[in-house]
Amino acid sequence: MNKLAKTTLQVKALLYAHLLERSHDSLLGLLWVLVNPLIMFLVHFFILKNIFTAKSNYALYLFTGFMPWFFIKISHDMGVSTLSYKLKALKNLPFKACAYNFSSVLENYLYFLIIWSLGSLYFVVMGKVTLWSFLYSYLFHIPLILFTCASVHLFSLLNVHLRDVKHILDFALKIMFLLTPILYFPSYLKDYQYLFYLNPFFHLLKPFHSLGAAEGSGLITSFMTSFLMIIITFFFEKKLNRNLFHNAR
Repeated sequence: MNKLAKTTLQVKALLYAHLLERSHDSLLGLLWVLVNPLIMFLVHFFILKNIFTAKSNYALYLFTGFMPWFFIKISHDMGVSTLSYKLKALKNLPFKACAYNFSSVLENYLYFLIIWSLGSLYFVVMGKVTLWSFLYSYLFHIPLILFTCASVHLFSLLNVHLRDVKHILDFALKIMFLLTPILYFPSYLKDYQYLFYLNPFFHLLKPFHSLGAAEGSGLITSFMTSFLMIIITFFFEKKLNRNLFHNAR
């Protein structure tokens, strides 16, 4: 418990430092991280809305898939390489590597939380989503955060030992973005729907996609996916941490 409390305090301190760093000497620092995903969402929507005209709720479907994905992607982009760049500093500081990675993910989650809340409230006002569904959707955030924290931590440790990991992961996430039903509905690939069940991102995003839909949320499967990622990370963490600071340059 002492270790957990100490790590929690470290995460809070680092999160506060990240937020200050983001806003320091920047007029658009905090604003940009909120506007950027919204612009990307609107660009995808206006390009694709005519293709999916048969689906009147396409804006809601795209929003509930694209925003969680953007959080996953930006968390990996920012977190995976940061540890290797700041390894020397961490060597001389009392912070754990996991605390640094978790604080980076939580920083991005705070921005995602604001966007998700404002966007979902808009759909509530428009009558696309019930207030209960909106409040219930915050449960979906738990497995999303757990999975992302574990994944970022694992790949950041791997990237310290093998610097190509960041580039390989970046390419893999771009492929997975297309293979995950975010821009399109799963029903459009009827012959290949069985492949979705092998895709961890499909299970993470399915609860979000259930917002305003009649189908089940898939929350249990989402939790199982995140717990599996945690187990994998925990299994490799000790081995990767053992010689972590020997790679400091």
